[in-house]
Amino acid sequence: MSSKPDTTPGTQVVAAVRRIGESRLTRLAARAACDELLAELAVATAGHGNWTVRHSSGTAPTLLHNGQLSQACISVAHSAHWIAAGIATNANIGVDIQVHKDKTRSSSITNFLDLPTPNCGGSQLDWRWFFDAWVLRESMAKATGGSLLERHALESELAVACESRGEVVRAAGFEALVDRIEPGVSFAVVVQHHRAVRHCA
Repeated sequence: MSSKPDTTPGTQVVAAVRRIGESRLTRLAARAACDELLAELAVATAGHGNWTVRHSSGTAPTLLHNGQLSQACISVAHSAHWIAAGIATNANIGVDIQVHKDKTRSSSITNFLDLPTPNCGGSQLDWRWFFDAWVLRESMAKATGGSLLERHALESELAVACESRGEVVRAAGFEALVDRIEPGVSFAVVVQHHRAVRHCA
């Protein structure tokens, strides 16, 4: 599945998710799969060439084009046997994917992180919404280099109406898309519209 949020002029954004096998990926296998997906997205976004990803200990990965550092911002994530990757030009990007698990902790984490809850009827927290809110918060932190404790107006936009899932929402220079790849997998991509100054983990 690929998603391409609407963007400001001069900005290109492509994000995609892929299912790899039926079991949990090792860290090394997930990284290799993400690198391959990023190279495919780079061709789709910026044209052909030798696209590679450089990994350095303690820093976010960087994208190289024919051996030269690219100015595009990249972001990757994986959960169980799913991977996600995104690339943006002239913007910062963050992607996250999460298989729905550890549902018993959703209420406590929601309270700790001050995650928004949707107005969808019922008084009990819907753990499916929790994972939607979680991937959005994680993607926002990646795009901005901020903290998971920081709340943003985008979250309220999505929480007001559950049906906004799968549609691009905008607030304060950001665009976001949150979707469920299948009933038990949430995915989000956040784009911050100003010139990227760093690569995103």
